[in-house]
Parts: sequence; structure tokens; C-alpha cells
Amino acid sequence: MDGLFQFFGALWQGWLSQSTINQFVIAATLLMPGLGWIWTALRVRDNTGRIRNLERENAALAKERDLARKEAETECAHADLFIPERWLEAAERETAQGNHESAILALQTGFENAAPDLARVAKKLGEHRVSIMAERNAASALDDATRFTRLSLLLDPTDAEASKLIEEISFARAEAGEAVPEEDLVRTALPTDPQEAAELIQTIYKCGKVLFDRGSYLLAWRMFARGVLVADRAQLSESPDSLAVRLLEAMAQSRSGRKAGVLKRVRALLPIFARVLGEEHSNMLVARSVEVELMSKEGDPKAALEKVRALIPVHERVQGNEHSDVLFSRYLEAELMAALEDTAGALEKVRLLLPVYDRVRGANHRLTMQPRYLEAQLMLESGDYTGALEKLRVLLPVRERVQGKDHPDVLATRYLKAKALAELGDAEAALVEWRTILPMQEARLLGAHPNVNSTREMIAKYSGGAEEALTAPDEAD
Repeated sequence: MDGLFQFFGALWQGWLSQSTINQFVIAATLLMPGLGWIWTALRVRDNTGRIRNLERENAALAKERDLARKEAETECAHADLFIPERWLEAAERETAQGNHESAILALQTGFENAAPDLARVAKKLGEHRVSIMAERNAASALDDATRFTRLSLLLDPTDAEASKLIEEISFARAEAGEAVPEEDLVRTALPTDPQEAAELIQTIYKCGKVLFDRGSYLLAWRMFARGVLVADRAQLSESPDSLAVRLLEAMAQSRSGRKAGVLKRVRALLPIFARVLGEEHSNMLVARSVEVELMSKEGDPKAALEKVRALIPVHERVQGNEHSDVLFSRYLEAELMAALEDTAGALEKVRLLLPVYDRVRGANHRLTMQPRYLEAQLMLESGDYTGALEKLRVLLPVRERVQGKDHPDVLATRYLKAKALAELGDAEAALVEWRTILPMQEARLLGAHPNVNSTREMIAKYSGGAEEALTAPDEAD
């Protein structure tokens, strides 16, 4: 051990005896290999970590690539289910290999996968063709609508909406000659030019009003809804004609039996009517009358009666005591009194109105028939079944002649006549009448319409059956 100390001591003395330059050279010679080893070790460690990170990234990318490839393959396979060419290719391959049953199965599977979507597409095209009746040759539009809608029903025979559309088209065919101008407008796309759009809105208003007055509420609703789209596209939503179309669209929707959201839309229109037209403009007063009518239908007759009684003096001051809009407001007043079970007061109001209607409109005018119907209804409710039946027997043939045998108002008159017969003990004749008018009501109105449900309920009540009492799903929601 002493020798070792002596050895290192001699080295140290030798180190001290060297010049500063020699000491630096010796130190560098001894330390460089160690420093080099340390630097090399650090580089190896860093490179190893980098390599591992790259390997992990490559593995993740490979996994994503495999997943994307599988998704793409799945999408392609799914897309093939809706491409008839792929079905035929698969069927040909199977046939070539002698697998005839597999070939038929490939075609049937492809068709069944695509049929529901194809049915919806065909129905949408049919609805579009109906909505453009006012813009082009009516017969051509209805031919296309029939073709598309029948195709939809062939693909999905259970589609009740497509069945209803076919019925609407059938009625439209009978009415199209007068409801649509003879000139071919040939305008299937929605115009963006304000002048063209304004002309089209006027055409839609005129055609839709004819359909509305004839009781084709579903068809009128579709047409007015297209007028709203035209106005919105051309930024004419607040023009007077557009406002009139918007109001009629809401009225047609409500009278067809789909009430959801209509009152809210009409109330949203009222401040626009007031701003654009003025508080006492005739169309503004009509819009307020429509609000009253909708409030009554939605089960708030008390508030509706207050509104109409506040409206009548304004009507009279602006338009005169015998204007048709004033008479309609007074008719609404009587109707609302009846809804609040003031049958005697309502009957008195109606009987005061009738001679005015006769003088202003004429005894056989369609508007005069509204209070005549209400009079018979109130007589029935008050127990005067014989008197009500006599009134209805006089009213019905006039309504049929003026409005057409399948107009909803005519069907309502027939319903009330059957009810009077039932109250007088002739349930068999009443059932025959109700069963006759039910399919006609279903063709003109939505299944959830109160008139349709009332007829079903009467059939069930007087026949003792339950099947007819089942109401349709509530299409108003």
C-alpha cells in the first residue's frame, strides 16, 4: 500500500513539475476518451428513443389506415346494396356458376334494401309536381305527380301519406281545368327575380284561392306553401300579396285538420300586417278574424269571443255594417256563443244575421249557407230535431249545387242531417249516410280532422262496433 501511495505521489510531483501547456495536453489526452464515451452513450440513448417513438407512430398510422380501409370497404359494400348495376353483376356471377337461387336472392336483397328510400324519393317528387300546378300546364304536372306517387305506393304499399296524395291528385284532376290558367307558364324552379316571383305569387294566390273555396284544403295548402317558399327565396316575404298567401296557407292547413303551430304563425303575422298595411287595413282585420277562428278551434272560445266583440266595431266603422267581413265576424260571434253553451243567444244572433246575408250576398251564396247551417245545428242542439231536419233538407241540395257534392261543408251538412235522423229514431238511415260520407271526408281532410273523427264515432255509437271508432294517428302533432 505504501508503494502505491509513493507511486501516485511521484506522479503528482511529475505533474506539478510540468509547464501549464504540458499539463493541459496531458489532461486532454487522459479525459477525451471518457468524454467521448459519455457523448456516444447519450446519442445512442436519444436515437433509441426517437426510433421507438417512430415505431409507435408507424404502428398507430398503420392501425388508422387499416380502420379507414375497413370503413371504406364497408361503405362501398353498403353503397353496392343501393346500386342496381351491382345487383345485376352479382346475379350474373351466381348464374354463371350455376347458382340460380343465389342469383335471384342477390336481386331480391338489393331491391328490398333500396325500396324504402326509393319510395320516399318518388313520393317527394310527386308532392313537388302537385305543388307546381300553378306554374305549368296542370295536366302535365298531375300526370307526373300520379306517376311518381303510384311508383311510391308500389314500392311501399303501407305508406298512408302516399295514398292520401293519390286522392288529392284525383280531386285536382277534376278541378284543374278552372283552378289553373290554361297558359303554360313552364316555371318549375323557384324564381329569384323579384318581378317573376311577384307574378308567380299572384298566380298561386288566384289558383289556391279557387281550390280553397272549393274545399280542397290539402291541395290549397300545398300550393300556398309553395307561394311562401317563392316569397322567401325572392325576399318578398312582406309584400302584401305574400302576406295574403301566408295567411291563406295557415287557414288551409287548419281547415285540412292539421292545427299544430297555425295559431302561433298567424299571431306572428299580425304585427307584420299592422306595420306593412296598417292597423285598420281590410286584410289586417281579416287576419284578426282568422286569429279568432283559430283560437276557437284550439279550445279557447271565451277569449276568442272577447276578441271578436272588440273587433266588430272596428270592422263596422272601417267597412260598414253590411260588409262581408263584418257579417263573418258576427257569424263568428254566434258560433263562439254556441261553443260556450249559450245556444239560445247564438240562435237569436244567427236569425238576425240571415236576412242581412240574404240581402247582401243572396240566398244561395256559399257564404249565406254558413249561418243557415249554424241555425240548423243550434236547433238540433236545443232539441228541435224535426225543425233542424227540415232546415237541412232545404239547405243540402243548394249546397251540393253551389259547392259540389264532396265539398267538406256539404259533407258536414250531410253529417248533421244524419244526426237529426238518428235523434228522431231512424238510426239505420243515419248509419247509411255516415258510412257514405266517411270515405269522402277521409279523402278531403286529414285523418285527425274533427269532422272525420265525429263521423267515425257516430258510426261506432249507432252500429255497436268499435272498429270505426278508432281514430287515425294524430296528424296534427
